Amino acid sequence: MISLEKRKISFIERYLRIRNTTTLEKLEKILDEEIQREEFALTKEVTDLIDAGLNSLEAGGGLSHQLVISRLKQKYPTLEF
Repeated sequence: MISLEKRKISFIERYLRIRNTTTLEKLEKILDEEIQREEFALTKEVTDLIDAGLNSLEAGGGLSHQLVISRLKQKYPTLEF
């Protein structure tokens, strides 16, 4: 199997030979979409914490929105809500 680094180098070499702007634009779009997906992807740790929070809410845990806002106003009186 070819290593990731070798595949990247091979791709870059082929990318440098592109003469068609339409092909270049398609590749740029794919890369832009991939980068955007990665920027918004959640780690397993974060998804586990979200799941734990949702499970807690379903089991009757959690605080009301009003209570949270009230506590935030007490802790940070200069913030505007």
